Amino acid sequence: MAVSGDKYYNLNKNISSYFLSFTQGSRLELMHKSVINTRSNNEVIDNGLVHFAISVGVQEKR
Repeated sequence: MAVSGDKYYNLNKNISSYFLSFTQGSRLELMHKSVINTRSNNEVIDNGLVHFAISVGVQEKR
């Protein structure tokens, strides 16, 4: 089960994101950007991976 954090908006970069926090301490960030530009010829595309982030907590010392 996951709990959603507050949605974050960055109007300058035209992105929004929020984190899902899981009971074991892991977190997953979901981000949305409505337009993604390619770097080679500045052609506008409407889908693709912008950012992927996962936090799985800290390693326990034994």
